[in-house]
Amino acid sequence: MCDLALLFEGMMAETQTLRDEEETVSLEGLLEFFLDSAVPPMVVIAAEICAKLIMRGRIENKTIMAKVSERSERALMKKRNIYEPLLN
Repeated sequence: MCDLALLFEGMMAETQTLRDEEETVSLEGLLEFFLDSAVPPMVVIAAEICAKLIMRGRIENKTIMAKVSERSERALMKKRNIYEPLLN
């Protein structure tokens, strides 16, 4: 979906669900949901997709940008804490 969103702007638009005509979903909404996930691999994948879309200007949602920044910073801190004892 990320590659399609990079190629076709229409992929970012909200779409009606099949179950309920009143309910809509969007790629941004799904990515925000996965950024809040308790499953670390899902967060990493969502953050990577968001980073690509942000850099291409497809995502301008400040909330998503902040979440990606926070998740990236947290991941870097974890890596630093793991490797720091090895460097000393």
